[in-house]
Amino acid sequence: MTMATSGEVKIIGLWASSYCVRIEVALKLKGISYEYIDEDLSNKSPLLLQLNPIHKKVPVLLHNGKTIAESLIILEYIDETWPDLPALLPKDPYERALLRFWANFFDSKLSGSGRTIFITEGEEQEKEVAVLKENLNVLENGLKKDFGDKKSFCNGETPGYLEVVMGPSFFWLKILEDVSRAKLIDHKNTPFLFSWLTEFCEFGVAKDALPDQAKLVAFAKKRREMLMESSKHHSYCVRVEVALKLKGISYEYLEEDLITKSPVLLQFNPIHRKIPVLLHKGKSLAESLIILEYIDETWPDSPLMPTDPHERARLRFWASFFDTKMSGSGKTIFFVEGEEQEKEVAALKEFLNILENGLKKDFGSKKPFFNGESPGYLEVVIGSTIGWFKLLEDKTGAKLIDQETTPFLFSWITDFSEFGVVKEALPDQAKLLDFAKKRREMLLESSKHQ
Repeated sequence: MTMATSGEVKIIGLWASSYCVRIEVALKLKGISYEYIDEDLSNKSPLLLQLNPIHKKVPVLLHNGKTIAESLIILEYIDETWPDLPALLPKDPYERALLRFWANFFDSKLSGSGRTIFITEGEEQEKEVAVLKENLNVLENGLKKDFGDKKSFCNGETPGYLEVVMGPSFFWLKILEDVSRAKLIDHKNTPFLFSWLTEFCEFGVAKDALPDQAKLVAFAKKRREMLMESSKHHSYCVRVEVALKLKGISYEYLEEDLITKSPVLLQFNPIHRKIPVLLHKGKSLAESLIILEYIDETWPDSPLMPTDPHERARLRFWASFFDTKMSGSGKTIFFVEGEEQEKEVAALKEFLNILENGLKKDFGSKKPFFNGESPGYLEVVIGSTIGWFKLLEDKTGAKLIDQETTPFLFSWITDFSEFGVVKEALPDQAKLLDFAKKRREMLLESSKHQ
C-alpha cells in the first residue's frame, strides 16, 4: 500500500490494548505511516502525562503537535483528517448514527462485563458471563438487522468504523472464553458476529496490526494472576494471621509471588492455586473459612466459635453472606469508575445495611464482641477487611461504615481493629494504600486491553 502524506503521526499506546490496536488498524487502512511509542503503564511516562493529563490513559494520537485522546474520538478524527482515503464511516447520516450507536453499545455494555469476568471467579463470574452473553445476543441480532444486507463488512468491501471498534477485541473475547470456560462467540450462538469478526481478523492490514495470540495469552495470564491476588495485603491471609495470634500460636509466614506462583503453593494447593494455605505438621489446608475452623478445633483454648450449635450456625451464615455478597461488590467498586461504580456502591450499601441489621438482631446483646471479651470467628472474618473498606471510601467519596449509617458495625469493627494482637496483624494503612493505588491503576489500564 502506498503510504499517504500525513505529517507527523505518533501513537502512544500499549501493544496488548485493543483500544490502541483500533488506532493502528485505522491508520493502516488509510495508508498513513506512523511512529508507535509503547507505554509502560506501571510507570507512566512524562510524555503520556503531558499529552493526556485528564485521563492519563492510552491510546493518545499525536498529529503535527496536536493531541487527541479516547479511541472512538481518535477514529473519527482520522476519518475526517484523511477523507479521500478509504472511508471508515459512510456518508449517509443515518448509517453513521447506527454505527456510532453500536460502537457505544459495545464499549458501554460489553467492556464492563468482560473486565469483571477477567478478574473474578465462581458465582460472580457466572453472573457476568450471563450478562455478557445477553448483550452479545442483542449485538448479534441488532447488527444482523441493521447491516445484514451488507457484503463482507458493514461499510462495504473493506473494514470500516464498527469493525475497527469491535474487531481488535475478538482475541480478548477468546481469552475470556478460556477464563470462564464459556462459549461467547461461535458458529452456533452468534453466527453473524463470528463470521464478521473472523473475516476482519483475516483481512490484510488488520491481521498485521493484531497482537500475536500466544504472546497475548501469556500476557493476559500473568496480568490476571497479578490483579486477582496479592499475598501480604490479602485480607483472607490476614484472617489466618489474626486467628493464630489470638490463639497465641507461633508461625512462619512465607510470602508468595502470585505472578510466578511457587512450587510450594502449587504443591499444597493444586486445586485453587490460591492463598492462604495453612501448613501444619505436613498437612495442608486451603480456603480461609475452612482454615479458621481448623485452627479453632486444633487449638480449642481461647475459642473463636461458641459451643452452642445455633450460635455457631449464625456466625457461619453471616461469614458466608459477607464473602459471597459483599466481597464481590467491593472488588468491583475498586476497579471501575463512573456509572458502573455508582451501581456497585449502591449494592454494597444495601448489603451493609442488611449486615448491620442482621448482626444487631442476632448478636446485639453481646459485648464487646460476639464471642465475649475477645474477638472471635466473625470478627476475624469481617474485621480483617477494615483497611480495604477505608480505601473504598477514599476512592468513592461514599461513607460505607460510619457512626451515622452503620453504628453497630462501626463500633464493633473499631473495637476489633484496636484490639492488641489484631492491631499488630492488620496491614499498615499507608502501605496498603500505596499497594492498592498501584494495583488499581494496573487493572484499570489492563481493562483497556480488552
